Amino acid sequence: MESYSNILSLGNISSMHKKPINAEKLVSEDSQGSLVPVSGRTRAQEAEVSERPTRRRYPAEYKLRILNEIDSAKPGGIGEILRREGLYSSTVAVWRRQRNNGELAGLSPKKRGPKSSGPDPKDRQIKELERENRKLQRQLSRAHLLLDIQKKNSEITGIPLLEEPTEEENL
Repeated sequence: MESYSNILSLGNISSMHKKPINAEKLVSEDSQGSLVPVSGRTRAQEAEVSERPTRRRYPAEYKLRILNEIDSAKPGGIGEILRREGLYSSTVAVWRRQRNNGELAGLSPKKRGPKSSGPDPKDRQIKELERENRKLQRQLSRAHLLLDIQKKNSEITGIPLLEEPTEEENL
């Protein structure tokens, strides 16, 4: 049975994290004396990357706080701030440019993708024409139904209908 201090000296678990951790909370001994994770999950499972990455979003207050902190940092402190916050210098440069230009909207997250210019007047016209087309189709189907009824009525009563001129005769 190995002690916790031997395991810590071999694996140096606490150096894997930024904050020191209590090794006694991570592992416990089972009935055979083997060390098992307390949470039931291994370190690899806890450090697993999600299937779909999420884009990081920063509120304007956070951006301004970081910019002020970087502006007041002493030499060598900027890198420390960037490492602590997990930021890139290019991101901070963009934030600084936005602040200097007075783009307050630039400090809030922007919606990605193509900008919509509003509803297209052609779309409205297309919808109106489609609506009118459906109305005319219904009227035409009713007219054909009435003509069929008149033909059957004339056959039953024996009253002949006037012949409709064909398209060839109209020319």
